[in-house]
Amino acid sequence: MEPVNIGIIGLGNVGLGTLDILAENHELIAQKLGFPLRVVALCSRGVAQRHVPAAFASAHRTAHWHEVVHHPDVHIVVELVGGIGVARQISACAFA
Repeated sequence: MEPVNIGIIGLGNVGLGTLDILAENHELIAQKLGFPLRVVALCSRGVAQRHVPAAFASAHRTAHWHEVVHHPDVHIVVELVGGIGVARQISACAFA
């Protein structure tokens, strides 16, 4: 099964919670989906200060969401930032 690569933008409570769930349940998720999910890029304004689960230590980290949206290995962009202004920009760019 080929993995589907995801990039997560926003590492607040929801983003870090999502990473915890993905780390703890990766086998079950892969079984249900029929393919594994692989986090290849992470973005947060304070990405250097965020404690990311060890399972995602090799993921590209950046404070610039454009790097995730345009990352050549990212198949799916997961937008988990607060508000609507930047979130709209991220979504519009990801869909383009």
